[in-house]
Amino acid sequence: MMTDYVSELRRAVQGPDALSLRYFPQFIAISFPFLVIVESNTIANSSQLLDWMIVKALSLVGLASFYYFLRNRFLLRSDKTVHLTPLILLSGAGGVIQGTITAIAIRKIGLVDVSDFWVRPVAGFFIALSWLPINAVCMNAFYTFANQRQEMQAKVARLQQVRFDQSGLAVSIRKSIVQSISKELNLSREVAKEEFEKSLKIESSSEISSSLLRDFASTNLRELSHQLWKQSNLPVAKQIKKPSNLLEIYRLGLFLPPIDSLFFSLTCTTLIMPFALRNSPIGVAIGLTLAFFLTSFLSMALLSPIAVKFSSVTQRAYPLRIVLASGISLATFGISRHHFAPNIDQRNFLIGATAFIFMSGVGLLISLARPGLADQDEVVAALAANAAREKLAIGLAEVEIALISRQWAQYIHGSLQAQLLAIAALLECSSEKGDTRSREEAIESAHTLLGSDFSLKDELVVRDLQQESIFRCQPWGDLIDFEVNCLIRQDLPGVPIIKFGDAVEEAITNAVRHGKATAILIDLRLNDAGDLQCTFTDNGAGIPEDSVNGIGSAIFASITGGNWSRTNRTDGPGTVLQLVVPMST
Repeated sequence: MMTDYVSELRRAVQGPDALSLRYFPQFIAISFPFLVIVESNTIANSSQLLDWMIVKALSLVGLASFYYFLRNRFLLRSDKTVHLTPLILLSGAGGVIQGTITAIAIRKIGLVDVSDFWVRPVAGFFIALSWLPINAVCMNAFYTFANQRQEMQAKVARLQQVRFDQSGLAVSIRKSIVQSISKELNLSREVAKEEFEKSLKIESSSEISSSLLRDFASTNLRELSHQLWKQSNLPVAKQIKKPSNLLEIYRLGLFLPPIDSLFFSLTCTTLIMPFALRNSPIGVAIGLTLAFFLTSFLSMALLSPIAVKFSSVTQRAYPLRIVLASGISLATFGISRHHFAPNIDQRNFLIGATAFIFMSGVGLLISLARPGLADQDEVVAALAANAAREKLAIGLAEVEIALISRQWAQYIHGSLQAQLLAIAALLECSSEKGDTRSREEAIESAHTLLGSDFSLKDELVVRDLQQESIFRCQPWGDLIDFEVNCLIRQDLPGVPIIKFGDAVEEAITNAVRHGKATAILIDLRLNDAGDLQCTFTDNGAGIPEDSVNGIGSAIFASITGGNWSRTNRTDGPGTVLQLVVPMST
């Protein structure tokens, strides 16, 4: 496992972003108070404390200057890769520079040096070993996740939908809504059928019957379709603001497998090394360092299975593991130091508390970098775990309800209304012309439609674009002349046939119902961008001044992504409706 982890670490620090130093200022900001408190135990007054802070700030400036020099040299190289071992050594070299500047400044300013002059460069080397690798891993995590976020989130959404379907909730929701809509729709159909039968026994029945059909379509069905359409738009108002990349990566780190015990222990040991070396005999310093390392490693390893077990209960399991391991290892270090070198430092509690906060922060920082060391499947699993189960179920249920409601709203507003209005118009036309045959055919069509089940039936579509256009024109075939001019291959895979047919049906219904059109031309072709351009040209009354957008406009926007227009003809009366359907729809 350690071999795999090291190989992943090597992969993460290679590449053009390895020395970007994006997170380096944060490392300096975190470490500055820690270095001041830990190394300033002999400061007697505020003036000396200020001098010490200046010294540490100067040393960190030297460290930063060296790292930025490396970065600029790295950018000039043709080979934009860096390996783990050189990166660690270069990081430590910066620590040597930091320690040397500190030692020289102490001598020049006249502060009491609490350790040998040459100890500071050595301590600086160890404390800075992990700075550049951690920065590189964080950068890798940031860019990896940012580049793959859309793909991974889409994968999570598919997995969530599969689980939602497998749980039976999708089927249950669909069945319940369909039953409710079908019941309401068929009850109103029975009432309309009864009224229609009565109207046929009255004189001037054609006018009364057509009026009944038109009122039923324009009032009952319109009200139900608008109610369903409004219901289908509810989830849109509940969109959650997307978190920033950095915050999202950090949360993912909490759900990924726990950080490697050895990596964490080695990193924290390099941070605690200067504390162990200060004014301590070399044997005691080595013993304290080993004690800290072993305690940190064992506590992390022992707490790992416990954290994994409780990770399904709380996302804080892994951070708590880091905090507990930090506390245990620092407590062991403090007890050992007090026992073997009781006179070295009189402020163990303050320094220990500072070291504890710093170590915990380092552990959480490593968890931030975990997405850069994890496989995509692990990140996808973490994304899925990051979604609250209750919110997930509610969200998917809302989407399911919205999809069903929109499907039924389009069906009622389009197919049912179109058929009823076409029959009503045919009755009115036959009455005006005194055409008994047309009247009987219209009455027979009304009987058939009102006697059928109004429930939406799944249709296996095998029609192409031209056939679908002709099919949707057929209910109005006795009232208008229509022509379909198709200048494209008719089986474009990027165009959803049913949604396209709904748009055609809506366009024809509007032209006949509102514009009183008697002829319509449907022109299908590809535009310069390679998208389907569908143009409807009619000879109706044009667009009224008080025209407002309704469900029809939403149907057009749904298939075009909003790329549609409706204008009056410039060469005579009538309307031109143009829909541009992208191939990716």
